[in-house]
Amino acid sequence: MEPPRILLVEEDDDLAQDLEANLVLEGYRVETERNGPAGLERALAESWDLVIVDLTLPKMGSLEFLRSLRKADRGVPVLVLTQEGMETERILALRMGADDCLTRPLATLELLARVEALLRRWRWTPGPGSASAQPVRAGALSPSGVDDGGAHLSTTDGAGHEIQGNGATALRDGPPADRRLLRFNQIQVDPGARQVFRNGEPVSLTPREYDLLLALIEGNGDVVSRSELVEQVWHGAVSTESRTVDTHMAELRRKLEEDTAQPRHLLTVRKRGYRFQP
Repeated sequence: MEPPRILLVEEDDDLAQDLEANLVLEGYRVETERNGPAGLERALAESWDLVIVDLTLPKMGSLEFLRSLRKADRGVPVLVLTQEGMETERILALRMGADDCLTRPLATLELLARVEALLRRWRWTPGPGSASAQPVRAGALSPSGVDDGGAHLSTTDGAGHEIQGNGATALRDGPPADRRLLRFNQIQVDPGARQVFRNGEPVSLTPREYDLLLALIEGNGDVVSRSELVEQVWHGAVSTESRTVDTHMAELRRKLEEDTAQPRHLLTVRKRGYRFQP
């Protein structure tokens, strides 16, 4: 399946380029329009998983944009970008159908977290105007396990019946039935839908977080260097000297590990990289 499709409506060239670059690096498909009328036309004519619109568009403010979008019964989630001192306008935007607001200057990690949260809600409660009820990309995941002191990675179907492995407990809740799943400890991975569950509850991962988890699992217990991860996950689009890999790894641990200070599965190998331990 394709990754989430995002429409960005932003007049400021520098801000638009920065937003688009960060969203694309995170694995989203992004289309940008530089003015309100053109953005509204595309929002109404095409299917999107999320619309991001600036509150201060000169030719058509986001309030008019929102009014027209909701009048057309397009239920696509909308994230509005505002400036400091625009509390009244922000409240109006929320009342007129905006799903969230974010004040500039934008913090990149907060922006990505807000986008992820909106897509997570949309994924499990789809409505009219969504490009995909489950905005995920196709991917393959090796079903082979890694034996490490009794730990294992097993394959199960969606009903919890083990397909291969060594004594995994049955999976009872969460993923749909008749799905081939990979399971390690309390985590279940559905490769076909690119979805992850923890104790039967869905875990919202960004496309890049999922790709990072995939790359580590496919390492079969071997150390994967930062440069290898940059190439596999970001296709060389970020510098190996940046903190991008470390930041994403910290987020993965926060979402999947019981104790982030002492991770059990996503391990750091000092001066070499990371490795996955089932």
